[in-house]
Formats: sequence, C-alpha cells, structure tokens
Amino acid sequence: MIKHYQQKLAAILTFTLLSCSAPLLLSANALALENRKPEVATTEIAPLIAKLKSTDENELKATIDKLVEIGSPAISALIQALKDADVQIRARAADVLGRISLDSDLKGVPSEAKIVVPALIPLLKDSNPEVRSSAASALGGIRAEAKTAVPEFLPLLKDSQAGVRSNAAFALGGIRAEAKAAVPLLIPLLKDSDADV
Repeated sequence: MIKHYQQKLAAILTFTLLSCSAPLLLSANALALENRKPEVATTEIAPLIAKLKSTDENELKATIDKLVEIGSPAISALIQALKDADVQIRARAADVLGRISLDSDLKGVPSEAKIVVPALIPLLKDSNPEVRSSAASALGGIRAEAKTAVPEFLPLLKDSQAGVRSNAAFALGGIRAEAKAAVPLLIPLLKDSDADV
C-alpha cells in the first residue's frame, strides 16, 4: 500500500513539475526561434552580389538590405566582390560589409573583424575615390578592431576627394585612442575648404 502511495506521489510531482516548466520551455524556444536568422543558401548570395552593379535604385536598395539581413554568411562572398573589376561592385561590397559590421556589431566579433579588416585595407589605395571612401567608411564602422588600418588612413586625410577625407576622418574617430598618430593630420581638416569634411 505504501508503494502505491509513493508511485502516486511521484506521478503527481512529475506532472506538477512538467506543467510548471513546460510554459517556460515553450516560451524560451519561441524566443530563440524569433531571434534566429533565416537559413540562407549560398546560391542565394551570388546573384545578390551581381545585383550590386544595378542602376535601379530600388533594386540596389533591396539587394543591399537583403545582404545586410543575411549578415555573416555573406561576408566571404562580399570579400571576394572587393576584388571585382567593376568599381560599383567593389564600392558597394565595401559599403555592405560596413553595414553588416554596424548591424551585427562586428566590432564585438573579433574573429570576423580579423577577416574583414585585411580585406578592406587594400581598397583604401584603390584608384577610384568611391571605393576608397566606402572602404574607409566600412572600416570606421568596425571601430577599434580596424586599428591596423590607421597607417593607411593617414594619406587619405590629404586625398583630393572631400568624401574620402571625410570618411577617413570619421573612421579614425571610430578607432579612437589607437588613432592618436593621426591627430596632427586631423587638425587641418577643421579648416577644410569643403564644409562636409
């Protein structure tokens, strides 16, 4: 008879425990699903990279937004796009990498920043000012993790294009203390002939 009561008590305790914890488990699973990024096939990324040369503003905006939404899985394809012969693709790939870094807080993910920063640095010497400007802006978004680029920014502070000078100054501001060496070159920019700098 005692065994019967023990089994009954064990069943009641088990039922009570499960009924109390089940809603917590369900809500935790729902929250995890809500915050999870959708799975992306790598075959979906390549056509988006190709659309970076679109002249249709709506299509371009949708493409950039989709790549930013994809985030980290698109990084390796975007890094490859930085080497594309097309100026628009190089500039826009750098721009997307910068936006991903801001959205996903890449500055908090040093392993990804260690991949992106070295890929962007050569673009600071690109012959096209739009590419140089986009690369500087992207590195500025990565902030302190981009400190290895500081020596490459210094010549950009004297670039003939105001947008390049402005984005280089912005990037150095984001890098903060690690960019101390640039301060003497930043001071003359306060009196730059272009008000946007």
